[in-house]
Amino acid sequence: MLVINNMQMSEADSKGQWFERELWGAKIRLKIRPHTDNVIKGIRAKCKSIKDKEKREEAVLDAMYDYILEDFEGFGEKLPDGTIKEMEATLENKKKILFMPVPIGEQPNWNWVINKANELGFEIQEEEQGN
Repeated sequence: MLVINNMQMSEADSKGQWFERELWGAKIRLKIRPHTDNVIKGIRAKCKSIKDKEKREEAVLDAMYDYILEDFEGFGEKLPDGTIKEMEATLENKKKILFMPVPIGEQPNWNWVINKANELGFEIQEEEQGN
């Protein structure tokens, strides 16, 4: 069992998989972890000590974003001197990517990522049930 951000997760729950997507004419790669019942329980347990309900729910969402989008490639930030620096996989940057505008008719990144995470989670649950 791996310990991720103080949450006990099975190795299957914590193993991310790379997916490619094209946005605004650029190819990007997103490393997505499975969304399973164990993940939800672990995140909720981690955040249950937060007394204020609004802050607790915000912490749950932040932990979910941080956990499910493990890593990414193909995103940069333009610096004041005009150079482009590759973005690091911080929570702040993950949220920028998950909720960035996308072309009309394209699925928003958060929807695309959570759908992939759900697919991975269903595969794990089927394996655990022996199907």
